[in-house]
Amino acid sequence: MSFVFQHLRKINEITPTFWSYWSVNDSTVAVKRRNYFEEARNKFAVGDWIFVSASDGGTILHVDEIDPLEIGALR
Repeated sequence: MSFVFQHLRKINEITPTFWSYWSVNDSTVAVKRRNYFEEARNKFAVGDWIFVSASDGGTILHVDEIDPLEIGALR
């Protein structure tokens, strides 16, 4: 499937910002793919965290770079 902007929520108002995102159609592998969150790029800042609930479980992602948007998983 693809990113659904309405499923992205800001959790806090300080930096780094924590975000939650959920998808019942996309797996954790899908949300980790390059450009998945591209539509929301202007909302993120380097250092932000995205807590994802996907169809097959959850994952935590980190915004590593904005231009181009680079989001990495915890290692």
